[in-house]
Amino acid sequence: LMSHNSNNLVSGEALGEVRFIVITGPLDINVSLSGAKMTTSVISNMGELEGWKELPLQRARSVANVLAGRGVNLVICTERVPEELVNAWCKQKILIVEYLDKEEALYLCRRGNIYPSNSCTLETFHNADIGGAKSARQIVYGGKSYVLMDGLGQPFFISQQRWASASYPVTCPQL
Repeated sequence: LMSHNSNNLVSGEALGEVRFIVITGPLDINVSLSGAKMTTSVISNMGELEGWKELPLQRARSVANVLAGRGVNLVICTERVPEELVNAWCKQKILIVEYLDKEEALYLCRRGNIYPSNSCTLETFHNADIGGAKSARQIVYGGKSYVLMDGLGQPFFISQQRWASASYPVTCPQL
């Protein structure tokens, strides 16, 4: 995996047993945790302003708690990760790879037998597929950062039923 920015993973340092999710969509922290777009309103006093400023931080902490509770220690994103999420994930010791090429992210999902997530709702993070690998480490080669994942194995959590190609259900008319 090549990443433009892999926060908190020192070059050459290995991360033991890896549990990861892949996010292929934007991580818009200004979307409520239920997926509804936040609305704007007039703030009449500074107390209300402080409350509104705290909402993205609360959402970021909630997401970090869900991921940490599920054992996730690596989040791989195709987009920029908002600062609120970076801070919250780092406090939970969740490593981040951002700006990964989407084709590489989808390839990783195929190899890890997981589906990528593509939204920033709590429900998404509660139900996201979690891939597994024996280890991951960052290397710098030719001035570019890469994350090497060794021993991609069976996923830790699958949210949807998978069908083997020979047993894929099809809809057919009754005879």
